[in-house]
Amino acid sequence: MSEILKKGVLEGLIRFDGTGTDRYVFYPHQSMRFRWEPEEEVRAWAYVKLVTEKKYSPSRITFERKVKMGSSYRFVDIVIFSDNQHTNDEIIIECKRADVGKRAFLEAVEQGKSYDNQLYGKYVWVTSQKRNTYYKTKPEKNGRQYIEIDNLPSFSTSSKFTGAFNETFWTIKHSLKAFYKNYIVPQTKKPWVSDFLLFTFVFVFIGFMLSWFNAKVLTAQIDNHTRWLVKGRIHYGHLYWIVPILTTLLMMWGFKRKLFPKLTEKRTARNRKKKGKNLPFVFHNKVIFATLIVVIPSLVLSELLFGTGDICRTCCTDKWFCWWSRKHYYKVDESWRMMNYFVPFVIAVPVQSLMMVMLNWVFEAFSRVR
Repeated sequence: MSEILKKGVLEGLIRFDGTGTDRYVFYPHQSMRFRWEPEEEVRAWAYVKLVTEKKYSPSRITFERKVKMGSSYRFVDIVIFSDNQHTNDEIIIECKRADVGKRAFLEAVEQGKSYDNQLYGKYVWVTSQKRNTYYKTKPEKNGRQYIEIDNLPSFSTSSKFTGAFNETFWTIKHSLKAFYKNYIVPQTKKPWVSDFLLFTFVFVFIGFMLSWFNAKVLTAQIDNHTRWLVKGRIHYGHLYWIVPILTTLLMMWGFKRKLFPKLTEKRTARNRKKKGKNLPFVFHNKVIFATLIVVIPSLVLSELLFGTGDICRTCCTDKWFCWWSRKHYYKVDESWRMMNYFVPFVIAVPVQSLMMVMLNWVFEAFSRVR
């Protein structure tokens, strides 16, 4: 018996009668008795959870709520009413046994929605204890809309919904949580996502170090010992190129085993026929090809967002679009000048990481058929 059920027994919410196959569960507040079966175990668990954790009153909870479906009647496992007179259905709950399969559970979700179409509740909860799906319902002209949320509101929370704004805010907050839990979290378990996060972290770390070196050492040396930047032969944007180019080369070297797996000697029958054909130059020189593919988006993006026109170099204006002007560079405190290089770089990092992931796919696939 689970801890929640034990708590329900201690608090007098449920009571067990009989033993073995002739065992029953009794709900004192509802004066109802059911045979103890796998699905009934889930219903008892949900009921105790609603009362002990969500603080709903047992007097507002009923079982086997009768609902007309076409020419016949069906029975809803649990219904919570918003009043003590049991006139307004608030939460509709459909329970399935704990070992139910995915397809059967999805059918139960549709069944719960069909009950709601007749009872017009505010929330729908479908549970097998291991699987849980929650919806906030919303009436529409063409039917009812179901907004997936991550949990049911507690009684204290729902009773504080004094206006449409409070309830809307709660719904948006918990629908975003549900989206994160159901769609974002599973994606992070996929290899390409972990690769993307790894590449992003390493890009940012190396780029930060090179930006610091560029501003602290290289730019300072050029500015102090030459007049290239003053005369406009080069500008700070040209020095910025050092950061993405060197970072990309270091990434190519650091992840060479991952990006460029050894080509197998085995060839498919189709490739044997093309044995005499040479591959394009860029594929023979994979490092050059990969470096260009990864670094070009960074340079293009930085030029589009931070590019400096002729007017910036001649008048030394401090407008935001004159990022690489001398006046803009020196208006930043010396200890923070590396941010002039790091900010444009880090904006392009997600694109570079994505290109690294795609290159990994391309070269891995290429190594299988070569």
